[in-house]
Amino acid sequence: MSNSKTRRIDFSRFSKFRLRTLFVLITVAAITIAISSYLWQKRFETRQQRDAFAALTLRAESLHMQLKNRVESIHGLDFNSYYGGGMLAAWQYFENPYFDHTAIFNSRFGEKPAWKVELHYYARMSDYPNKHLVIVEYGPSDQNFEWAKFAKTVLSGEKTIVKLQEMEKGK
Repeated sequence: MSNSKTRRIDFSRFSKFRLRTLFVLITVAAITIAISSYLWQKRFETRQQRDAFAALTLRAESLHMQLKNRVESIHGLDFNSYYGGGMLAAWQYFENPYFDHTAIFNSRFGEKPAWKVELHYYARMSDYPNKHLVIVEYGPSDQNFEWAKFAKTVLSGEKTIVKLQEMEKGK
């Protein structure tokens, strides 16, 4: 009889140990699932944001050609053009991709050009958490404001906010 009592006591200790272990395992599993689902959601949001920024980058790349075609249709082939800037949009390599461009078109002849179109547009992916902010700076003239509005229509999108601002005269 003493033998069976000992077994019963051991069995009850064993069952308490199993219950505690099961409770700890369930708690750890729940915490692990919660953390992994949070991280997965963040990764999904980042992927969506980077995809939206990649689409914006493609629009920014095509903007210069669209500007050039419009200038050509208005002023003919006789103009100077400058287009420069940088773009860093490879989402897998850089935390905050960006683009930063300047486009200048002006009449070819004369020291002081008869007309000049000057736009500077830039964006960084980290500007907004869900929407991307693009700043389009334009030179001080009504004609440049019209070109800036055109750039705004090209760069605007569902996940893009475009702000127009006039450049300072000395810039």
